[in-house]
Amino acid sequence: MRVVIAPDAFKGGPDGLKIAQAMARGVFGAGASAKLLPMADGGEGTADVIRAFSGQGERVPVDIVDAFGRPAKGHYDRIGAMAVVEAAVGSGFIEASQRPPTVEATTSLGTGQLVQRALADPQVAEVVVALGGTGCVDGGLGLLEAIGWQFYDGAGRRLPPMARSLAEVREALPSTLVKPLVGWWDVSVPLLGELGSVRGFGPQKGIRSEDLERMEAAMASFGRVLQEQSPREGLVEISGAGAAGGMGMAISAAGGHLRPGAEQVAQFIGLDEHLAHADLAMTGEGRLDAQTKAGKVVATVAAHAHRLNVPTVVLAGSIDLASPSWLSSLNAYAFSIVPGPMALKHAMADTERLVQAQAFTVMTLLERIRFH
Repeated sequence: MRVVIAPDAFKGGPDGLKIAQAMARGVFGAGASAKLLPMADGGEGTADVIRAFSGQGERVPVDIVDAFGRPAKGHYDRIGAMAVVEAAVGSGFIEASQRPPTVEATTSLGTGQLVQRALADPQVAEVVVALGGTGCVDGGLGLLEAIGWQFYDGAGRRLPPMARSLAEVREALPSTLVKPLVGWWDVSVPLLGELGSVRGFGPQKGIRSEDLERMEAAMASFGRVLQEQSPREGLVEISGAGAAGGMGMAISAAGGHLRPGAEQVAQFIGLDEHLAHADLAMTGEGRLDAQTKAGKVVATVAAHAHRLNVPTVVLAGSIDLASPSWLSSLNAYAFSIVPGPMALKHAMADTERLVQAQAFTVMTLLERIRFH
């Protein structure tokens, strides 16, 4: 049996790649052949997967600020004539114990500084921003500031590039992009609403429940100001507008384009070409839930395999069965790697062994069914 193994492997850094390799060992152990194609979805690790498959690339260091405006070190990856900026590097998620108490002090300025440097790089013809893993909710105001935009309140005062300025912006003076700019979103987050950048993802970044409605209104107000400067209709409704705390909307407002990250990576690595010669696709992620369908690697691999009549097996740390309709729509067979009750810390510490064992079990079962 020929198996294409395409999990979201780079998000976890070296550990994520080790888990993907453990999946392959389980497949090999059952006597099947396997092609390991580590994937990314436009979040953390996207630059790593592009570099790995291209066989080239240079990491360019840049002095930036973090998601709270504090001095930090960052970088972008120059891969041929393309620069890949990871928003998680410029404005990455920061654990609660290490961040100020208010998310209104957050900014995407660090990501913007990386974008600005990449746009100015004479060796770069196009800049890709991987939108995922961020800790800011500023509508991309900081990113736009870094690439030359200016924002003013009703009294004509210049506003600082952070989330608390969103509600005060009354005028935006745009700048012109000198090169193509593309945002790859890791999940199709709307700008506004229950699943949007503020109410859906704001709490995990530090927005208190009592502040959600006020910040939602501020984000909507900022969106209206940007729409006045953009020839593109429906700026706040574009798929991925809410990605990275609203950076997706900012890229669109600047004249850039948004694309589903996992789909772009699938095209880059030639996923369909490998699936065309496969009997089975195997993929995986930490948790399968309704968000999986919104552009994640698992859903992308399953969709490509389904179109080519290749069955898909998904291995996951946990599977949300509260609303099973989303699971059946994946056109895949899902298995948890956890064999029984187990503390989360123990499961995470033993993930490689659990993944390898479950991959072996699934493949052994499929081989027996196939030949009997």
